[in-house]
Parts: sequence; structure tokens; C-alpha cells
Amino acid sequence: MSMLRNTWQGIVEWWYMPTQEDKEDPEEDAEFISWASKEVTKRQMTVPAIIFLESIKPMNFISNQLLVGLSPIVLSIFKGKRYDQLTKFLEKRGNIERLLQAIEDEDAKLRK
Repeated sequence: MSMLRNTWQGIVEWWYMPTQEDKEDPEEDAEFISWASKEVTKRQMTVPAIIFLESIKPMNFISNQLLVGLSPIVLSIFKGKRYDQLTKFLEKRGNIERLLQAIEDEDAKLRK
């Protein structure tokens, strides 16, 4: 039983362990974070966005894979580069937290 618990604990630690890729902040991610945080605060959707992002944070890679799988259908209806940016953005585990922080910062600037 102890061995099974150690195995599951190792899997959980690996799943939530930040990677070197997560620590990097490429320019494209920074631009997407800035755009998304401004759009959310402009539409006064800060609280719903934060609740939604906090709820999907553990599943961001699964969300990414779902978006990649649905891309032929979605891209036949909607055109644009934001969809591709979103799928690349969700590949990295730490990006949701950075987006949450940017939304909170943008909302604080708006309320001043």
C-alpha cells in the first residue's frame, strides 16, 4: 500500500511541478496576457474570469488538447490568430497564474 501511495504522490508532484519552459515568459505570451487582461477588465468581467480561470487551472493542458482537437471546427467558423495564441498559451502550466495576476493588476489600475 505504501508503494502505491508513493507512486501516486510522485505522479501528482510531477504533474504540478513547474518546468523550465513554464518559467520563461516569451514575448508572444506577454502580448497575449496583456491583451486578454485588458479585454476582461474593459468588459468588467474580472470576477467571473478569475473564478473560471481558477477552476480550470489544474486542467489547463487538458483544455489545450481539447482546443487543439476542436480547432478544425472552430477555425472554420472563426478566423484569427488569437485561437492559435490561446492553444500555445495553455500548453505551459504557469501561464494561467500569470494571466490571473495580470487581470488583477489591470483591474486595480482601472479602479484607481
